[in-house]
Amino acid sequence: MQEISRENQLLTILKSQDQILDCMLREQDVIHECVRNRTWNTLENSLSNMETYSDAFVKLDDERMVVSKDGSDMYFLPEIAPVLASVRTKLTRSKIENEALSSYVHATQDFLDEVLEECVPQERNTLYTNKGYLKKPERQSLLVNRLF
Repeated sequence: MQEISRENQLLTILKSQDQILDCMLREQDVIHECVRNRTWNTLENSLSNMETYSDAFVKLDDERMVVSKDGSDMYFLPEIAPVLASVRTKLTRSKIENEALSSYVHATQDFLDEVLEECVPQERNTLYTNKGYLKKPERQSLLVNRLF
């Protein structure tokens, strides 16, 4: 039985991670559109897919760390360096997409909080968490007879 070299194992792992990142980036685009268009069922499916991709990527990354634990110079080999560069580029793009979506969601949430506070003022009791941090009172029920 022929044993696979560590370099080939690393190359195989990086190529698999590269493919998973392609899937994750496509799914991030779908998630972004779902949030913008408010298609919540599709969003749930996409988030589930993203979790599956993320778990697979982490598993491969653990394998990569085991394979390359003593040979970080393997990353500079001519057949490995371009694949590693592609993986890092896609990871950076994914991080930027996540931050953009996060800022969009937080800005929208802040806007809605301000609108709701203006329309339906809440009680002004000061609440604290069990660790002593100031906590905003939760909103009371509000029924709106209109689709946003």
